[in-house]
Order: sequence, then structure tokens, then C-alpha cells
Amino acid sequence: MVSLVLAAANVCAVSAEGAQMPETAGITETVDDADSTTVTDADAAADTEEFSDQSAAVQAPDDQSGSQAAEADSIAAEKAGAEKTEADSIAAEEAEAEKTEADSIAAEEAEAEKAEADRLAAEEAEAEKTEADRLAAEKAEAEKAEADRMAAEKAEAEKAEADGIAVERVEADRLAAEETAKSERAARPIGAMICNCGYVMEIYTKGMSDEESAAWDAHCMEHLLKGEDDSYSDISYENDENNGDGGNAGDSSGSGNTGSGSGNGAGSGSSSGENLKSGWNQVNGTWYYYSGGRPETGWLKLGKTWYYLNGSGAMQTGWLKLGKTWYYLNGSGAMQTGWLKLGKTWYYLNGSGAMVNRDTRINGVLHRFNQNGVWTGTNP
Repeated sequence: MVSLVLAAANVCAVSAEGAQMPETAGITETVDDADSTTVTDADAAADTEEFSDQSAAVQAPDDQSGSQAAEADSIAAEKAGAEKTEADSIAAEEAEAEKTEADSIAAEEAEAEKAEADRLAAEEAEAEKTEADRLAAEKAEAEKAEADRMAAEKAEAEKAEADGIAVERVEADRLAAEETAKSERAARPIGAMICNCGYVMEIYTKGMSDEESAAWDAHCMEHLLKGEDDSYSDISYENDENNGDGGNAGDSSGSGNTGSGSGNGAGSGSSSGENLKSGWNQVNGTWYYYSGGRPETGWLKLGKTWYYLNGSGAMQTGWLKLGKTWYYLNGSGAMQTGWLKLGKTWYYLNGSGAMVNRDTRINGVLHRFNQNGVWTGTNP
């Protein structure tokens, strides 16, 4: 009996600890040899059931406490899960906010950096454009200055060439006139200039040639330099064949050299009594220029002005054509150069006075003229 009680107590102790209860079937234990009793399986089973009921009665409060603990654990677990979820949510929101703020700051910084880079690039591009424009303007100005200089040099060269041609032509006309005068010159003097000092200069050309006038002026200048009087008288020799070859005309006082028709013997003298004309003289409304008593012909330069006198010595005005070249002489007979406006029509006369009748560059600008010399405008 004692062994059964111990066995039951062991079972209860094991059940209380939640351990698996051992099987009791076929367990026999001998406590005391003197009072030993053999326990059968049936008895053991009965005893085990009895103690199981008792153990169940004892164990019921422990199961209730375990349920409460489990419920508390479940509530705590749920609370902990909720708190963790809330904490995770807050942490995620804070992380998202921090990321959004960081992204916003990064975007603002990137935008500011881009704006600064764009500003610097724009300033640099503007500076480069300004410098390029300045260099282009300097280059264009230099090219224009060079073109103007070359055009001026060319125009000057063309003018010098035209002036040279004009001078050569005038000189040629003068030489031709001199040759003509020489061919018309008599074989003997036709007159003489007599200075009060006794100097006599014979004249071989009607009205005196340029050389004769220059020689006489040089002689008179000698007196002027000495402060002496340069008065003179002039005589004209008679070339009348009726008087023979000998007698020369007298001077203005009527006295002269004597001679016969054959050169010997007495002769009579006479004098024209006229002073030689000089400078401008108007005859019957027409102007002539006399030098040493004779009218000049051809081109005549007085000071810086050119005039043209025809074959009779009459001064020309208006349009004048010599060869294939046209000239224009104003109302005073002066040859015109440069721009000329007649009515509503413009003409251009170069440095030699020749009318321009083809496209010509004037002061660097190309002007257009038709074959009649009429200005039609500038080239585009």
C-alpha cells in the first residue's frame, strides 16, 4: 500500500511539472517481505485511475493560470507587434521625410548650380561675342581704310596721269604754235624794241614770240633791280617792196636809218607810231589775248586758269571739241574741271578738263556716265 501511495505521489509530481506520465501497467513493488502483498495489474490500474482523478483535480487551477499567462503573452505580443509596427511606420515616415527633404535640397542645389553655370556660360558667350564683334569691326575698319587708301592712290595716280597727258598736250600745242610762228617768221626783223639805255632787241615775230617777250622782260628786270627807269620805245620796220630792200623805218620820233633802193644813198624813214597791244582786248564784242602786239591762239594758261583761243585768237566759251575730246569753258572762258551741272544734267570733267563719258571711279565711288557724258548714277 505504501508503494502505491508513493507511486501516486510520483505521478502527481510529474504531472504537475507537465512531464509525460510513465506507464504503470505491470508495475509491482515489494515493500516488506514480512507484510508483502502481490499487486496485480488490475489493482494497479484502479489505483492509477484514482490518483489520476485526484491529480486532475489538483491540476485544474494550474491550467487556468497557464491560459491567463498565454492570453497575457498574446496581448503583450500583440501590443509589442503594434508598437513595433507603429515605430516602424514612424521610422519609415521620418526616413521618407528626410529623403524627400534631402532630395529637395539636392534638387535646389542642382538647380542653383545649373543656373550659376548657365549664367557664367551666358556671360562667357556674351564676352566672346563682344570680342568677336570688336575684332570683326576692327578688321572691317582696317579693310575699309586700306580700300580707301588704295582707291585714293589709284584716283591720284589716274589724276596725275590725266594731268600729265593734259600738260603734254598743252605743251605739244604750244610747240606746234611756236613752229607755226617760226614758219611764218620773216627772213629779217619786222620791228625792234629800243630801251632808253640804248639796248635794241629786234623782233622777228608779229606781236613778239614768247622767247622775245621773255628776253625783253629779262632786260627790263635788270633796270628794275638797279632801281632804274625801264622806259622804252618800239618801232616797226617797213617791208614795203616799193621802198626797196634798204631803208628801215624810223622810230617813233620819225627819224630812221638812211639808204637807197639799192642800199646806197638816201632814203626816207617812216614810223607806224603804234604801241604793241598786250593782255585782254575786246574787239567787236569778242575777247582776244595779246602778247607783244599779236593775239594768242590755242591753249593759254594765266595763273592757274586755262583758256582756249581759236585760230583767229578769239576766246572760246561753252562746249569745245578738240579731236575726240570735249571741254567746257565757262562764260569768262575759263576751262572747267570737276562736277558740272547744266540745267538738270550733271557732267564730270577730269583734271585735264576732258569730259568723262564712261564709268569712272571718283573718290572711291564708281559713277556711271553715258557716251554723251551725262551722269546716270552710281553702281549698286
